[in-house]
Amino acid sequence: MLPEHWRTLQPYVDQALDTDAAGRVALLETLRATQPALAHALQVLLASEEAAAGQGFLEQSPEAGAPNTPNTRLAGQRLGAYVLVQPIGEGGAGSVWLARRDDGRFEGQAAVKLLNRTWLGAASAAQAQRFKRETQILARLAHPHIAHLIDAGVSPTGQAYLVLEWVQGQNIDDHCDALQMGLRERISLFCTLLGAVTHAHHQFVVHRDIKPGNVMVTTGGDVKLLDFGIAKLLATDDELPIDMTQQVGAALTPGYAAPEQWRAGTITAATDVYALGALLHVLLAGRHPMLGAQTTVAMVMKNTLEMDAALMSATSPTFEVSKARGLSPQALRQQLQGDLDNIVAKALQREPAQRYATAAVLADDLQHYLGHRPVLARAPTWRYRLGKLVRRQRVPLALAAAGLVATSVLGTQAWQQQETARLNDARASTVDGLLQSLFVGMSPDVATHRQFTARELLERGQAYLDGTAHLDAATRRAARLRMAALYDDVGAYKEAAGIYADEVAQSGPQGQAAQHSMALWNLANVQVKAFAYDDAKKTLAWLASALNSQPAGDPRWGPLKLLQSEVQYQTGAAASAVLGLAQAQALLASAAAPNLELLARAVQARGMAELRLGNMKQAQSQLQEAVRLYERLGAKGTLYALFSKVQLGVVEMRLGHALVAVGILQPTYAALRQRLGPVHDLSVSAANELAHAHLLAGQFDEMKALTSATRASMSGANQHYADSAALLDARAEMYQGNVAAAEPLLLAQLLARERAYTSPSFFTEPVRRMHAEALLRLHRNDAALAALRLTIARQTQLTHAEHNSVALSQLVLGCALARQGDIASARDLWLQAKTVLLRDLGPDHPGVLVAESYLALVPTPMSVNIPSSLAPAVPRRRVLAERLVRELGWQDGAALLSDWLRSSGAPVRWQDLPVVL
Repeated sequence: MLPEHWRTLQPYVDQALDTDAAGRVALLETLRATQPALAHALQVLLASEEAAAGQGFLEQSPEAGAPNTPNTRLAGQRLGAYVLVQPIGEGGAGSVWLARRDDGRFEGQAAVKLLNRTWLGAASAAQAQRFKRETQILARLAHPHIAHLIDAGVSPTGQAYLVLEWVQGQNIDDHCDALQMGLRERISLFCTLLGAVTHAHHQFVVHRDIKPGNVMVTTGGDVKLLDFGIAKLLATDDELPIDMTQQVGAALTPGYAAPEQWRAGTITAATDVYALGALLHVLLAGRHPMLGAQTTVAMVMKNTLEMDAALMSATSPTFEVSKARGLSPQALRQQLQGDLDNIVAKALQREPAQRYATAAVLADDLQHYLGHRPVLARAPTWRYRLGKLVRRQRVPLALAAAGLVATSVLGTQAWQQQETARLNDARASTVDGLLQSLFVGMSPDVATHRQFTARELLERGQAYLDGTAHLDAATRRAARLRMAALYDDVGAYKEAAGIYADEVAQSGPQGQAAQHSMALWNLANVQVKAFAYDDAKKTLAWLASALNSQPAGDPRWGPLKLLQSEVQYQTGAAASAVLGLAQAQALLASAAAPNLELLARAVQARGMAELRLGNMKQAQSQLQEAVRLYERLGAKGTLYALFSKVQLGVVEMRLGHALVAVGILQPTYAALRQRLGPVHDLSVSAANELAHAHLLAGQFDEMKALTSATRASMSGANQHYADSAALLDARAEMYQGNVAAAEPLLLAQLLARERAYTSPSFFTEPVRRMHAEALLRLHRNDAALAALRLTIARQTQLTHAEHNSVALSQLVLGCALARQGDIASARDLWLQAKTVLLRDLGPDHPGVLVAESYLALVPTPMSVNIPSSLAPAVPRRRVLAERLVRELGWQDGAALLSDWLRSSGAPVRWQDLPVVL
């Protein structure tokens, strides 16, 4: 068995990968004598590493890519009744050939798989006989969706081969993407595959290598499962017990092999369930739960054995993935949440006992999902089962509701007074019961001093409302709307949206115009907060129709304009958002009794849009005003107020005020973490911004402690935040002088962002500049020059030529040119950068200080005059030197540049110019 902890095996893996084949053999022999279990685990890993390398594991995406082409010299060779025609492909288990039958009895084509297993000599005779027996068992698997095993044998040279049904088509994931199948279509197709796997399990045969390349969809749309039982055929005699459970051989596919396969443990039907879960994850979410472009086999093994697979909805899908499923990214993420997340997560459990026991049970749960029935992968709460019942029985329930509404109610004034008193009593009773449900069990002697989160309290309140049958409709409706507002306030947007959607459906048909408009706005509001922008646009269009009777300047248009502008900002139209938010501010302020909370939100949103456009002074002013408005409202602890402070901290960082940013972000992060918990997006975002502020203040220990704690608490949260933490760690390494270690980390972050954003973006180009800075520090000047010119061109395309992001890149490009001896061009770039940074970010920005320091090194007799306002006089060099040490002394290179400035008489060695930013 594999040792319990990965670190026991890792040193031997590193040693084996660093030596040649002979060294690996010697290492394995040594281990077998002392630690046979460890030797077996290492052998399994090395065999998988070699097989994966042969298939281009690191050179292509995990699921896609053409297999390698085998040697063509075997064309024309006869194997039994078949003649090899041409190679089809090659994998870890062997090569595959197209063959024709040539014995004069029948005509037809087949696929012949030449296995990487030779049996020669007497010692292998028993193995060859066992191979023949096993192929006879597999040949009895008769199912329309399993590629039929026709024949098998051993060639005269001792090479084993299989003759299989010839299947023409696409891998199942490619087929689904090509037809842009929706999630329900993909699940239906996947259930067909599960039927084939279930048939084999009933025959006591486990596939053990289910992956996209082994599941084909023919041109006629039929699913065909290939290579059934090949792993079993490759096992040795001493690995074969009498039933379907058996020990795995060295052949497995990283990313689809279950933990027990890596551990050389017992193989059961649940082993196939794990691979099916990984395949379903790929089909639905468009990415693999464990594999990435930079993932090695050793990393996959570690992740499979130690980590739970992240939920499908934990990472925002790309536009391309969503488009292939006929959905927007927000809609796809929403559909993956809930039952589908739970079903796939159950299939991917590390312990076999916690997975679905068989493929048949997994199929049943997926059919329940398709039929809107409760699934096994989710706890059967009363509310959950009721929701499923309502979805299945829409028409009968709607008719029953219509009958109740149609019932006439007549009464006298006395009856109305009695009814009012009864409702008041009911509402008082509801409030009393709700309060009791919130606080029951929270006394210190019962709760053992445990702190309850706001969300836990709301779940208690919701459970009370769901379980209280005697409430009248009006009371229940009012209580649910209050619950929705509270859900919204703690960031539980999905729960809030469900309640508001019900209110929209209820208020519209009843002709309650004011309630209907308010419900539409509330629904759009939580959709915007949940990043469901396509849904929000539709809801806002309905709301605009409802407000069409109001004149254009009516204050009631203000809240609508606010949400429309927020959607514009979030979808990339920052300039339009600034104009729309200015209109929203004016409309909201013109009301007889202005809604200061919405006004503060509009001011905050405008500050964020100005920040996106690079207008730092305007952004700072707007966000400071937003914070003042929230404090005036007594709402400084709300999520919007806290998020305003996060954004204000970001602006202060951009202006070069790192310590001011730390002072703002530290208490804000603590408040968000206490309120929302450590894994909420807003908490993680604030943690990353605070870590960034620590970095720019030179507080490396504080930064690293925060990024480590953040990564540990995220547990599969949005990959964007994990990448941000990794980027900060890489920059800290660079600024502390560990450039050789930092450069590959920065490159990995750049490549990851380029994969996530297929066109130039604000998320890729700053990282390209940072990577170029690392290249310069390593004196790889040519590569740095090319990267800097590319990022300046792209930044200009995204913004404009005089944007402060462009100026920062020009500052570094000037260093690269100066190192090549082009001092005149370097000086011009430093002048341009200083002009823009001084204008946009002010004299305190570190970039202004660095630009002035470089300009102070330029010899004074130049062909082009430098304006006195921009070129520091020689006596100022000592002042600049002192400021560099005081303000940027934490950054590698600053002290050396300071020494250069002090040595006014020494010639400048431009080829060794220190890089500081």
